[in-house]
Amino acid sequence: MIPKLVGAGPAGECLCGMLHEEPPNSNRTWSFRFDHLIAGAIFLLVSFRLIALPFILLCAIQPSKDRRSYNIVVLFALALAFASPIDVGVPGVARVFGDHRSGVRVLHVDVGMPAHHVLKAKYGEYVSVGCAGLPCAYQPRWWVVWW
Repeated sequence: MIPKLVGAGPAGECLCGMLHEEPPNSNRTWSFRFDHLIAGAIFLLVSFRLIALPFILLCAIQPSKDRRSYNIVVLFALALAFASPIDVGVPGVARVFGDHRSGVRVLHVDVGMPAHHVLKAKYGEYVSVGCAGLPCAYQPRWWVVWW
């Protein structure tokens, strides 16, 4: 069985001019969009923010009904995630300085040549990502870290 193409005509006639059966799962409530997933992955590569990863996956999974309002909400949340001042830290990308604690915590991110004694006095514990910073358009100010 060949699935119907986008823009299919009435009575099951597809763009190729042939009649096809309706797929057995035509009453699905969710669909998966690879084009949205690829676009989100490219956007993630350009502006690397781990906090946006769940929203990229939500962009790829869409309901069959009321897609417009779902897309508006998810794309708005995705834009907020890319512009948020907080992100999830990645072990090995940056070093944690100061008084090391354990558990999940939110640390200040410093870009450039830090004055360690000033930052240690001000924040206690902080993350230094170096002079170049992170490969993203909008640098996060805080990281959620666990290491």
